Amino acid sequence: MAKTKAKPETWLHKNERLLKIAKWCRDGYTNTQIAEKIGISYSTFARWYDLEVVPEETDLPYRQVDFKGTFADYLIYAREADDEVEAALKKQATGYWIEEQYLDKKGKPKTVRRWIPPSDKALAMWLKNRRVTEWNKESESININAEAQEAVAIDFFIKQKVQVDDLKDNKEQELNTDANNEQ
Repeated sequence: MAKTKAKPETWLHKNERLLKIAKWCRDGYTNTQIAEKIGISYSTFARWYDLEVVPEETDLPYRQVDFKGTFADYLIYAREADDEVEAALKKQATGYWIEEQYLDKKGKPKTVRRWIPPSDKALAMWLKNRRVTEWNKESESININAEAQEAVAIDFFIKQKVQVDDLKDNKEQELNTDANNEQ
């Protein structure tokens, strides 16, 4: 089937169409699939890579495209937000360590690592979207089974114990250093 001849300016200068391309990128479409949706061959699509994206001016914030650069850069830009959200969701679903700063009794700055446990909601969302057939049933609510909850709890308490042991070791070292300094 012959492709219609879409002009680059009808896609690279129109906010509504740029937003469509960004959505397709976020939805996981490949460049070949996006070219098909636009109605051009992949080779034509590839020739557009070096062309400048020039969004039109608009007073409507939801239709504003805040981007300047080449079409190739725009495709990367459109996919980056999805990657950032996925990384943040994964972090929430699996738990993570944070470092907190505080002043000890002598006014010296100290750093303590603290474990942030996984979020049930983030875990459910991750599973619902990544394991669609097993977890995405409309009629059933998502409940993490008892074994999974127990595994998460055990992992959490092991990490907390390691953190407490590290704090005890740090405190002992601090006391030994203070005792040596007093002598």
